[in-house]
Amino acid sequence: MNLANQLTLKQVRENCHKSLEEVSEETGITIRTLKRWEVDSRRANLYGYLRLLAYYKISIDHVYAGKAEDVYKARREAASV
Repeated sequence: MNLANQLTLKQVRENCHKSLEEVSEETGITIRTLKRWEVDSRRANLYGYLRLLAYYKISIDHVYAGKAEDVYKARREAASV
């Protein structure tokens, strides 16, 4: 799948209309950890990452597992073509 078409964890959370506080409370993942994972999801442990995706009800195929900046950069490059 094209990187420009992937979603970041932050975009997924925002699309679900959830705050960091809500997600933290409902998943047991700290706000600090959620913030780190939204910037770079490579830092996420597999169990926590999969638990978060299940909470959001989204497939792993649609979420980029890496630095959010990589997705934003790919989108800027795609838009400039």
